[in-house]
Amino acid sequence: AKTTVSVPLFVQPQGAPEIYVISGGTLRHVQSPADLLALNGSRPLQVLPWSRGTVQWFGIGPAFLPSNSFVRFTGRAEIYRYENGLLRHVRSIKTLLQLNGGTPPREYVLPGDQLSRFKVGSPLLTSGADFVQFTGAPEIYFYDNGKLRHVTSIAILLRLGGGRAPEVLQIAPGFKADYAVGTPIT
Repeated sequence: AKTTVSVPLFVQPQGAPEIYVISGGTLRHVQSPADLLALNGSRPLQVLPWSRGTVQWFGIGPAFLPSNSFVRFTGRAEIYRYENGLLRHVRSIKTLLQLNGGTPPREYVLPGDQLSRFKVGSPLLTSGADFVQFTGAPEIYFYDNGKLRHVTSIAILLRLGGGRAPEVLQIAPGFKADYAVGTPIT
C-alpha cells in the first residue's frame, strides 16, 4: 500500500456494517458514530476492509465502551458502569444518578452473551443504604459516605435497618481492597 494509516486502526469486515477498533490485541466493536469520531480524534476516518475470515482469525473481544459509560445487557436488569477496563454493577437508581451528575445517563445496550467477554469488578454501592459482607468473613459493613463501616453489634444492624434485619450483599473477598474502610459503628 502506498498510504499509511495511523492508530487507532479501524477495521470493517467486507459486506458488514460493523466497524471495529484494534485494541488490546483484539477487535472491539465501536457502538456509535460519535464513539468512532471520539476515538479517532475527529480526524477523517480511515477504515481497513478485512475479509470475514481475517476478522475471525484475529479475534473479536468485548465491545468498545468509553470510560465511565453505562451499559446493560439484553435479558438482564442490571446496569453497569465501565471503569478502568472493568464493569461495575450499579446497585441503585440513586447511585446511577449521582454518578451522572443527577441526570439519567445514556446507556449502551449490548447482547446478553457479551457480558462474559468483559471483566467484572466490585459493585458500586449506595451510600446510606447498602450493607455488605465479604464471603467467608463474619463482619457486616454499612456503606456510608464512600466508606465501609463495620457494624459492631446486632442491635446496631437492626437500628440501621429500620428495626429489621436488612438485606446483606455478599461480595467476593478479593474485592475488599476496592473499598475504603472507615471507623466502626458503635
